[in-house]
Amino acid sequence: MSHVIEPLREKIILRSFDRDLGARLSKELSIPLAVGQILAQRGFKTVDECNVFFQPQLSHFHNPFLFSDMEKAVDRIMYAIAANEQITIYGDYDVDGITATVILFKTLKDLGGRCDYYLPNRLTEGYGMSFDGVRLLSESGTSLIITVDCGIHANEEVELAKSLGIDVIITDHHEPKEALPTAYALLNPKIASCGYPDDSLAGVGVALKLCHALAIKNDKPSGFWTRHLDCASVGTAADIVPLIGENRIIAKLGFEQLSRTSNPGLKALIAEQGLCGMPLSTREVS
Repeated sequence: MSHVIEPLREKIILRSFDRDLGARLSKELSIPLAVGQILAQRGFKTVDECNVFFQPQLSHFHNPFLFSDMEKAVDRIMYAIAANEQITIYGDYDVDGITATVILFKTLKDLGGRCDYYLPNRLTEGYGMSFDGVRLLSESGTSLIITVDCGIHANEEVELAKSLGIDVIITDHHEPKEALPTAYALLNPKIASCGYPDDSLAGVGVALKLCHALAIKNDKPSGFWTRHLDCASVGTAADIVPLIGENRIIAKLGFEQLSRTSNPGLKALIAEQGLCGMPLSTREVS
């Protein structure tokens, strides 16, 4: 008995959108109607929103202190630096976590902090904070742990750290559970009460906002934190987060910076891929 295999039929699902809005955006921006309709489909409602999308600028970044715990986090870090406490950045082993570790480590070092980093072993420790990792850092004299790209689910690990006299600042971007860790400060735009208007940031994006806040607190010029946009763009692209909002600013400006970076590691990666002197986009970076 023969079997007839029917050809696969792809379904194209169109988002509903306001056609009048699409037409208005098309007219006011002097762009094709189809582009105006796409913008309307993607949630753009005003010309200003579209201009930010098309021409992202440093001035479009949100104030980092919109995070409800940012002031608290920055004050604790500055106290640790002044007191010469041992600060350890607890990172993750993927590109997002490594680039977040890099930019925060360099920032704290440049502010005079006694800083180290800890990247867990993928095979023996797995993802995120571990009991063994926390105990090891306690034995090394760490009194402040700052997580990057992890920690939002580390309720028990945070309790262990506290029992060992270690404060924990969590910077993460993963979806939180109902019960949050009782850390010293929580910086995660996906926490409903965090107060931050952009919840699509990658882990490195959240770390960058902490660097941004530290720069403001210490009266540093914008270049103090924006010089890390090259690393931030790599972590953002590699984590495949939506390139909208601040992620788009990080990617756009970061790719431009990446093409002329002075970072030896990034220069080596660019050379290894045969991309020297070439324009870089999400495809090449990923």
